[in-house]
Amino acid sequence: MGGGWKRPDLPEGALKNLNDELHELHGLSGHRTTREIERWLKREYGDEAPSHTKVHQVFTRPRLSNPELLLRIVRQLALRIRSVNEEDECDRFDALWLAAREEELNQQRRRREQPGSSCPASDDLSAITPPQLQVERLSTPSQILNRGELVDQIEARDPTLPDPQASRAVFAGNDPRGLGPGPACVVAEQLCGLLRHPSGTFLNQNTVASIEPTKDQLLMQLQEAADHAEDTLLFYYAGRSRVSRNGLLLRVSEIKQQGGLFVNYEAIRGIVSGSRARRKVVILECSSHAGQVLEAVGPVQREDGHTVAANPSTYVIVARRPLAEAADDSPSLPFTETLMEILRDGIRGAPELLTVDTIVREIRRKARELEFPEPKFLIRNDRRLALARNPEYPQVTTISAR
Repeated sequence: MGGGWKRPDLPEGALKNLNDELHELHGLSGHRTTREIERWLKREYGDEAPSHTKVHQVFTRPRLSNPELLLRIVRQLALRIRSVNEEDECDRFDALWLAAREEELNQQRRRREQPGSSCPASDDLSAITPPQLQVERLSTPSQILNRGELVDQIEARDPTLPDPQASRAVFAGNDPRGLGPGPACVVAEQLCGLLRHPSGTFLNQNTVASIEPTKDQLLMQLQEAADHAEDTLLFYYAGRSRVSRNGLLLRVSEIKQQGGLFVNYEAIRGIVSGSRARRKVVILECSSHAGQVLEAVGPVQREDGHTVAANPSTYVIVARRPLAEAADDSPSLPFTETLMEILRDGIRGAPELLTVDTIVREIRRKARELEFPEPKFLIRNDRRLALARNPEYPQVTTISAR
């Protein structure tokens, strides 16, 4: 199947743009065969790699592909092109896929609104999402929250803050090369301070700022928080990461005799999913591509292999530091810095309580404005969790230091 493959017959629009760019990337790579691409994917993902037939379908079928499979293929092609950075290409194709998905949702909504339409009338995304995306689709606000009718339904429910007595939070920061507390450590400590009482949501005694922890320290601190949390459990990590065949790895302290340099996210996920807390929040700002991280994080699985879907509610937010900053000890962690700015200054025109939805949408807007990578976002079940009160809300009075 080498050479340039026949492109599907698509109308002008976002899906055609995505497909055209994919074929252009394939050409730049030297028109690699599907079996070559299959071999590359098998080396990295083992038995989870798609067949060469499925690879070929990504290029030639006239419909939107599974985003995780698309990004895996894009990354493998980009690695074979000297003039291309694979992380930048993944970001570019991530944006192209989102635009195509948004176009698809708009088309489906218009068809539903037509008299006599047989399209699903429900706002449940599973009714209009392709089967390959229905298993805990790792959704972003631009895919879901820009659909006005769904936003209205979400925001009509009363948001709730975490119960301070029954909630726990761990804020971990780690900087590369063992240089001591650096930018990631500083923002982890600052974010912890903002979300603590008296002005924040969590009680002082129920929060931990875990600065340069070893693997064992981090897991013990998170386990203790998970054991005591009954309402909300929050885990935040800023630092280095990498995605391997074994999943997402988060960098920890240099002290090798205390568990190694990386902690596998599977250990974090096991602790979080094992907690009795009814709402769970995971926030990661790390150096790996956010789409790959969400793919590695994935939906929580029970031992019988079925996805946990009913309870508890889960929020996962993943942000990638810009490549230049992620490669060294630059002070820039734009996602967390923007999050802290929102917690301090509020959002004009937003409700009294700032939900996770509202905060992420505002960060994504500012990311486009300031040109840093937009965070990826997964919500499961409950969209009512608020992280803080809105300082910009008219009924909330704040004292500004002058």
